[in-house]
Amino acid sequence: YLFRNTIKFNLLGGIALTIVLFTLSDTILVDYASVLISPYIILTMAFSDSISLKSIGKYGDFSYGIYLYAYPVQQSIVYFLSPDISLGLMILLSFTFTLPLAILSWKIIEYPSLKLRSKIVRSSRPTRST
Repeated sequence: YLFRNTIKFNLLGGIALTIVLFTLSDTILVDYASVLISPYIILTMAFSDSISLKSIGKYGDFSYGIYLYAYPVQQSIVYFLSPDISLGLMILLSFTFTLPLAILSWKIIEYPSLKLRSKIVRSSRPTRST
């Protein structure tokens, strides 16, 4: 936030740095590069006028499911495939397996619970007697 007027987020720069990060994924530099490059890529996506994230939630809010299931999925990928899996392949596989779990969680658990909660809150409100 302090450097918001100094650092300009450019979509082409974000794409180029993403390519650099994936190129470095099998090297010793990936840890250092990801710490420096990932924030720029994420903030470029967040502030880009070319990428519209406004309608991303129209099918549901899968963020909590992604948060819940990403770690167990990543650990399973490491267990079943290899601890030396590349960063790019880990991102691809973990997103591929985590997103369906998050969608199922939203449809089967989270959304029905939210609907039930609103019914409980509405029915427990005291009525006015005039």
